[in-house]
Amino acid sequence: MDTEAVNDSAPTPLALPDSVDATLALLESGNYVAGRNLATMVYLALRLKRPLFLEGEAGVGKTELAKVLATTLGRRLIRLQCYEGLDLASSAYEWNYPRQMIEIAWQRPREEPRTVPHWWRTFSPRTS
Repeated sequence: MDTEAVNDSAPTPLALPDSVDATLALLESGNYVAGRNLATMVYLALRLKRPLFLEGEAGVGKTELAKVLATTLGRRLIRLQCYEGLDLASSAYEWNYPRQMIEIAWQRPREEPRTVPHWWRTFSPRTS
């Protein structure tokens, strides 16, 4: 997850789906193909007002699911790019925006080989 805001403006929140079938229809309206299992998990997370933690390989649709939900429900999406060593305290309470942006840029596909920039130490955790 990263700190890229997908829909920056304050959208008008729409009503949450009232069933698993309505959740499937909502996801379909955002051009997201989901099975009933995923729609059930999304529905329960929305209804219980609990986070839905998604794990999987790159490109399987985790971020796209969040984007579709934000768009179809009229909510603002903030992505948090996870990286080795990121814990709840650092992600929720000790926000390091520059480090997040570096991680996002670092994980984007590139054709040329990557090297660690000289300024990397500036945004890396200090070891004193």
